[in-house]
Amino acid sequence: MEIFLRHGYERVSLEDLEEICRVPHGTLTTKYNSKQQLAAAAIDWYYSKYSQRMKSAMEQQTDICSAVKAALYAFIEFNYTQGEVSKDHYVRSIIDISRIDTELNQEFERLQHDWELSFIGKFEQYRDQLSDPSKAEGLAQFYLTTIEGLYEVIKSKPPRPMVFGVADLSLDVVKANLKQSPEH
Repeated sequence: MEIFLRHGYERVSLEDLEEICRVPHGTLTTKYNSKQQLAAAAIDWYYSKYSQRMKSAMEQQTDICSAVKAALYAFIEFNYTQGEVSKDHYVRSIIDISRIDTELNQEFERLQHDWELSFIGKFEQYRDQLSDPSKAEGLAQFYLTTIEGLYEVIKSKPPRPMVFGVADLSLDVVKANLKQSPEH
């Protein structure tokens, strides 16, 4: 995936990947019939790694506010780390690459849907901490939208503290919906 991010998805062929990775000619083409097939496998691996990092960050928390903060911070760190392959300009992310091709986009949407269900499930798990438990799914949707917004902000490469500040401000929404305010 990193090679696609560094060199550009459209510009890299399977043969280029073999050369860059220093594997024998034909190694990738025996396993993958096309660059799209390889990219779909890479997106699946990369997105699984990304979603596992966010899930793990959330699972270590005992309250919804801390869980959301951990997920937002993990998302920010992951995206900044991914973007560090180039300091001069924004580099395409797996999201951008997945939108180039219909097959890749379908795979990405499947993975994203699975992550969103997991995220919504976390809010359902903590619904008893909310002053109005019926708002759990709405709050989850709010934070899924917040994550999309953070992604767009990160693409413009602002200083990390500013993005973390935006994430912290968004936590006021969950705090306002708690039975009691957490001690943070």
